Amino acid sequence: MKSRTLLVAALVAVTAIWVIPSTVRGEFLVTDLGGGIAYGINASGQVVGQNAVGHAFLYGNGTATDLGTLGGSSSFALGINDSGQVVGWADSVGNTTHGFLYSNGAMTNLSPSSLTGGAQGINASGQVVGWYSNSSTATQPFLYSNGVENNLGTFPVGSNTYPLSINGNGQVVGYTYQTGITGEQPFLISNGTTQIFGLSGGFQMINASGQEVGGHYLSDTVWHALLNRNGTMTDLETLGGSNSWAYGINTAGQVVGDAYTPGGADHAFLYSNGTMTDLNSLIDPHLGWTLETAQAINDKGQIVGWGTNASGQTEAFLLSPLPEPSSVMLAALGFIGLLVCGWRRRQC
Repeated sequence: MKSRTLLVAALVAVTAIWVIPSTVRGEFLVTDLGGGIAYGINASGQVVGQNAVGHAFLYGNGTATDLGTLGGSSSFALGINDSGQVVGWADSVGNTTHGFLYSNGAMTNLSPSSLTGGAQGINASGQVVGWYSNSSTATQPFLYSNGVENNLGTFPVGSNTYPLSINGNGQVVGYTYQTGITGEQPFLISNGTTQIFGLSGGFQMINASGQEVGGHYLSDTVWHALLNRNGTMTDLETLGGSNSWAYGINTAGQVVGDAYTPGGADHAFLYSNGTMTDLNSLIDPHLGWTLETAQAINDKGQIVGWGTNASGQTEAFLLSPLPEPSSVMLAALGFIGLLVCGWRRRQC
């Protein structure tokens, strides 16, 4: 009797999977990370960002940890590597902002002496890129490695430079403001050489293959997400509106960011195989979420960002790809086969 009951239950489950369209069921599971915003994710699904009280947080295994500050009122966590080391910026006593590295439960100030600064990129080796304001008020980029902080790259005198990402090969991207040039320009540091690209915009992220994403300005009021792949710049367009920007890219070249819809709403997007898709079309619409921006994606296809939930609150989210219905179907059919086999043996 028990086997028959299990057999019926399995058949009902398979039927349900078969009849529910993927557009209703969704292609991603949405995890609400609570009030706040999420910026980074590593290979194991650990997430960093800023929580509702204005502090950097680290989320993993269903628990969010408040990372605190450097003695001030607020902090942001912007990047995380696969070892769980976190970088960002935090206020010290007097609310002066500094770059930090959080490792082994401790937050370390990376900004020299009392200078203000921030940090955003960290690679698997624990190398950190960030910036601080020097005595001439220009913003100086730095590379922190093995406890030593050095100047990063060669930029024109007076430039304000912000490195945002570093990959395992030590390649660094970001944006820089140069004296006499209106607006920011993207840059790439590779093998000791600094390349400043002759367009208005910036790079946000570089992946293991050296592909960069960010955005460029078509005018003062129009900007589009940008992908640089092997020296070829691709405008990723929008979701039908005027503007877009890309923030994250994984090893497979999948890109995430946000883009305007025809109605002017800002929606999170996934760009994959040459197509930009509104992430809101890939989740169960009955959940009531509006995903507004996607900031990072790992090699498992997990995505983090923030949006508005069914209660109208701004919340950080984690999207995790659901298995294809066909995969679930095959697994369920295999389970049914085992049940049938066992039931038949009992009847012999």
